[in-house]
Amino acid sequence: MQVNFVKPYLAEGRVEIPVGKYLPAYKENLKALRRAVQMPGFRPGHVPLEYVRGRYGKETLEKILTREFFTELERLLGEGRVIGLPFFAQEPPEVVPDPPYKDYSFTFQVLVRPAEPPKVQGPMPPLYKYEPSANDLEVFQRYLRMFIGEFQPLEQLPSEIPAEKELYVKLQLLLSSGKVVSLSWVSFLEPFPYSSLAGRRVGEEVDLPPSYLMPYVEIIRSEVPDFSPLSIEKATLRVRSASLFTPASDAKVAEILQVSEITEEGWRSYLEREVERRLRSLNERSYRTALLKAAGIEVPAEVAQVNYLYYLRVRSETGGAAPLAYEDFARQLGWRVFLESHLGHVPDLEVSDEEVETDLWEAFKARMEATEEGKALLAQAIDTEDKKQALLQSLLDEKHKEDLRTSLRYERFEKWLAATYGPRPEKTLPLQTILLAGL
Repeated sequence: MQVNFVKPYLAEGRVEIPVGKYLPAYKENLKALRRAVQMPGFRPGHVPLEYVRGRYGKETLEKILTREFFTELERLLGEGRVIGLPFFAQEPPEVVPDPPYKDYSFTFQVLVRPAEPPKVQGPMPPLYKYEPSANDLEVFQRYLRMFIGEFQPLEQLPSEIPAEKELYVKLQLLLSSGKVVSLSWVSFLEPFPYSSLAGRRVGEEVDLPPSYLMPYVEIIRSEVPDFSPLSIEKATLRVRSASLFTPASDAKVAEILQVSEITEEGWRSYLEREVERRLRSLNERSYRTALLKAAGIEVPAEVAQVNYLYYLRVRSETGGAAPLAYEDFARQLGWRVFLESHLGHVPDLEVSDEEVETDLWEAFKARMEATEEGKALLAQAIDTEDKKQALLQSLLDEKHKEDLRTSLRYERFEKWLAATYGPRPEKTLPLQTILLAGL
C-alpha cells in the first residue's frame, strides 16, 4: 500500500488486494447466492457451486474488489477526506472468478480535503457590468428573432451569408497549453470578419491573427484567467458546428413569449433580463476560475471525467433540469475542493440541521404568502405546531436536507471570501461581449 500527495488536495497511490483479503467474502457471497438462486433441474439450495460461480462469479467478485478498494482508500487517506470519486485502474484488468485466484492491485488518483486552506495570491477578478450603447435594442432584436427562428445545420460554411439569414458558428480555441475554450461567431455581431471562416468545413481548423480574439478576451479569461492575445503568435480555431437561421417574425416572437405584441418597452425589458442573466453566469464563471487559479487548484482531467460520467448517470436516473456542461462541472468540482479545504477553519461553514430547517421553512413560507390563496392554505396547514413540524418534515428528505446544507455553505463561503479578500473591481462590457459569452 502506498500513497503520495502530489498536491495538498490530490493523492496518488496503489492499493494491493491479495487473495487472502477478498477470498473469504467471495466464497460467502457465492454460498448465499447458491441458497437463494433457482435454476431448472435443481432443487432450491442445491444448485452446484460451479454453476453459481460461472453465472454470478465475475459480477460478485468485481463488487467485492471495488468495495475492498474503497475501504482501503479511506483507511489510507483518513475518514471523510475523499472528495468525489477516484480515477483508478485495476491490474489485472479482468477479474478471474474461478481458481486459481489472483492478487489484484488498484492504482488511483483522487481529490482529498487538504489539511490547510490554500493561500490565494493575486488580485480579485473583475465584477462585470453592462455598458449600454445606442444600437443595443436592434442587436438584441436580431438575437431573439434568430434563436426563435428555424435553423438548418451545416457541414460547410457558405462562401457568403444568404440575405435575410443569420449564421451561428460554434468554435473551439485551441491553446498551446492544451486548454480548449468554446467560443461563438454570429452574423448579427460579427466579432471578426466572416472572410476568415467562409467555405470552411465542420471539424476544420483555421489560424487567425491574435487580434481577432479581442472581442473574446474577457470570455476566454473566464476559462483561462491569465490569457492575453499579445502572448500568442496565432489563434487556432476549430469549427465545431454551424447553423443557418431564418429569423422569426415579430408575430412569432410575440406568440412564443405569450404576448399580443411586443412593444419597445417590452423589448427593453427582455433585453435587461437577458443581460442580467448572462452577466450573472459570466461573473460566477470568471470569479470561480480566477480564484481556483489563484489558489493553485486544478482538477486532473481523468478525475473530472470519471466524476462527470457518474453525475450524468445519476441525472439520467433522477431527471430534472438539463445537466451542467463538462467545463462547468469540472469548475464546480474544483470549487468544492476549495470550499472543503476551509471546513474546520471558517466556523460559519458549519451548517446545523436547525439552520437548514429554518432556511427551508422561510423560503417555503415566502412562496406561499405571495398569494392570498397560498396564505389561506398555509394558515390551515400550520394551525398547530405539530402540523407545522409534519409539513416541514414532508418537505425535507435527507437528500434535500444535504442539498440545502451545501447551498447554505456555498453562500456563506462566498460572503466570507468577499469579506476576507475585499470587493471585486468593476469592469463594463458591451452587449456584444455579454451575448457572445452566453452563446
